[in-house]
Amino acid sequence: APDTIPADLIFVIQEKEGSDTGYVRDGNNLIYTYRLSLSDALTDHNALQIPTLDQRVISLACPEVVSPFYEKVVLGEGMPISKKPGTKGDLIVRFHILFPKYLNGEKRNKIKELLANEELQT
Repeated sequence: APDTIPADLIFVIQEKEGSDTGYVRDGNNLIYTYRLSLSDALTDHNALQIPTLDQRVISLACPEVVSPFYEKVVLGEGMPISKKPGTKGDLIVRFHILFPKYLNGEKRNKIKELLANEELQT
């Protein structure tokens, strides 16, 4: 009716939790957890293939040794910033290193021998 005051519209936006995409949102940034084996973390491996939320795949070079708590940042691959059209937050790649469940004595000795006297990260 012409004399009726329109009602307010309220939108409720709810983020999915426990999503299996591997992504977590942190403000405008996206955090992706990349899982790799201990041997891959210690050796030079090919470029990492990181799936994006918009169905692309980012190829990310990672020739360095990956240690616990290590992160790589891909600028401009995070969430769109609504107040700055055309700009996005960053994609932060964190690494989850998968350790073997068991190493026999021979393998342990070989690892000790190979890693003896290596300069350590601090």
